[in-house]
Amino acid sequence: GRDTDESRGALMEILNIILERKDDPIMSIVLKNPVNTDDRENEKETIMDIRAETSSGEELDIEMQSGNLRVYPDRVLFYGGRLVNSSLQQGFKYDKMKKSIVVSIINGILFSEHDSCHSIFDVRERNTGLLLSDRLEFHFLELGKVDGQKPVEKLTDVERLAAYLKYANVEEKQDYVQEIVDSEGITMTENAYRKVT
Repeated sequence: GRDTDESRGALMEILNIILERKDDPIMSIVLKNPVNTDDRENEKETIMDIRAETSSGEELDIEMQSGNLRVYPDRVLFYGGRLVNSSLQQGFKYDKMKKSIVVSIINGILFSEHDSCHSIFDVRERNTGLLLSDRLEFHFLELGKVDGQKPVEKLTDVERLAAYLKYANVEEKQDYVQEIVDSEGITMTENAYRKVT
C-alpha cells in the first residue's frame, strides 16, 4: 500500500495472480484515498485498506482481514457498492461505468463449505447462473485453507501466492517459502516484503 514503484509493482504482481490476469495484466496502478466520507448525513463512512485504480479505470479495494469474519461478507458488499457508486461520474452513461473489484485476503477460513482457497463472486441469476453485469466482482483468498505440505510444483499460481503470504514470516517454513519464491511470480512481492520487514 505504500506509494513507491516497488510497492506498486508488488501490488500489481499480487493482483495479477489473484485476478488471473496473465493474458491482460495490470500494467500500472494509482493508489487513491482509501477514505470515503459520507455524502449524506448519517451515511456510514468507509476506510478501505488499499484503494487503487488501474490504467484501464478499474476501481479496486484490497482488504486484509484477520478477525470478525461473521459480518465480513456484508462489509465487503458495502465496500463494493461504494466502489460502484464512485465508478461513474455525473453526466456519464451507464455503459461507461468501469469495473469495481474487491479483493479480500483472509487470514483464516471464511467459506468452510468450499475447499478452494480462492473464491470469486459476481452478480448472477440464481437459477441459471446468467451474468447480470460484469461491473462488480469479489475475490477472496483464504490463507486458512493453504496446505503447507503440498509440494510447490503442484500448487496453482494463486495457491503459491496464498502459501507465500501465509508462511513468509514463519521461521520453520522458510525453505518452503524459498521454493515458492524461486518458482516464479512473486519476486517483487518478496523484495518489497523483505524491505519492509
